[in-house]
Amino acid sequence: MLGWRPFTAARPNRAHRSLARLQAHGALDELITQNVDGLHQRAGSRSVLDLHGRMDAVRCLACGAHEARATFQARLERANPHWVEVGVIELRADSDAQLSTADFSDFVVPSCGACGGGPVKPDVVFFGGAIEPRVVALAAELVEACDALLVVGSTCSTYSAFRLVQRAVARAVPVGLLSLGPTRMHRAGTPLALETDVACGPALEHFAERLCGTP
Repeated sequence: MLGWRPFTAARPNRAHRSLARLQAHGALDELITQNVDGLHQRAGSRSVLDLHGRMDAVRCLACGAHEARATFQARLERANPHWVEVGVIELRADSDAQLSTADFSDFVVPSCGACGGGPVKPDVVFFGGAIEPRVVALAAELVEACDALLVVGSTCSTYSAFRLVQRAVARAVPVGLLSLGPTRMHRAGTPLALETDVACGPALEHFAERLCGTP
């Protein structure tokens, strides 16, 4: 609840905007992202597969119904008005608010708005969770159809991402890497057709300017 407003204040960066330009220009067909923030879509990317889900929705664990996170946030705030006024908080990388000394005994978590009884969770895949088979199959189809795969800003430490690289390699599809530091591809000895150890934002901006022209 407390981390939601800072989370929604995030804006697309140079990398998001450049990928959207490349896609609009036809240099990039499909985008598969491990991010759950929806910033690719906000930057203008039109075809995005959210591999690990989206934080802007919640899902009922009982009936499977979805609800917009903003709507659920409003229900949370109505049920917990005294929590709305909590001041400065520490945000973790997953956008959770860190309140180690707070007393949560009076915090009310609303039930599912559809079935009225089920608990809800953010519609994302947490560590240790399983990706929906439908999403796994769609990601595999996209890699099967591609003529090149570019990994941007990811170490592919999770198998859900790394297996897509493996699938591309098995098809003898060129794999490029744009990321800082060592990755799972390096540890696995994955053959890379292109490797650039630089920050994503400036590099993608340069690619977009070369391929699409100066905006």
